[in-house]
Amino acid sequence: MDYFDFTGETTVVDGVRLHQIIATEELSQHGVATGDIGGYITSGSSLSGGAWVTPGAIITNRAVATNGVLVTDNAIICDDAYLSGGITIKGNAVIFGSARLMGTYTPTHQGIVVSDSATVGDNATVMTMIEGSTIFIKDSARVCDNATVVGGSIVIADSAAVTGASTVQGMVCVDGDALLIDNSIASGDNPDKPTHITGSAILWEWVYVTEGCFDGSTLLPEM
Repeated sequence: MDYFDFTGETTVVDGVRLHQIIATEELSQHGVATGDIGGYITSGSSLSGGAWVTPGAIITNRAVATNGVLVTDNAIICDDAYLSGGITIKGNAVIFGSARLMGTYTPTHQGIVVSDSATVGDNATVMTMIEGSTIFIKDSARVCDNATVVGGSIVIADSAAVTGASTVQGMVCVDGDALLIDNSIASGDNPDKPTHITGSAILWEWVYVTEGCFDGSTLLPEM
């Protein structure tokens, strides 16, 4: 707890007592000044490495945020989730289970942004591999089960779901009501024309889409 302390205020959420934090030094990357009040966490081990939780957001159970993570708005990090690096969790987003999120970090760039009512959970892994790129998971999108999202610049939006042992990697957009299940893979390497999985598309078993736009009825080759 080298940059925050507890205010003495507590609250109970789902049977877990949480403690409100206060900054004891400036965190310029998050716009936090000494004396600013933060959100609620389980214990001093919930937060480290310049990570911060703003009022309204919580880190509960055994979850950990470290190395520059920002948890804001009404976001919840719970269970055994682990977040490290350039990550922002905001809106009503929830990170749960044993999810692992690891983002590249610079003071001016976030590698992973989970927002709105999006969820990442179970044993899912989300990881940025290219400095300067960002993975966006937003709206009501879900990444769960044993899914892996590795970027690259990736957008998972609307009501799309990446589930099972499926993988999204590289430059890809998954939106609409698209569903990836089983061991399916959506991959792209063209930043100007990301692979696009959309509409009512369902990728299952060992389906491997590497380019074009798949809307559930047609796979269009790159022009």
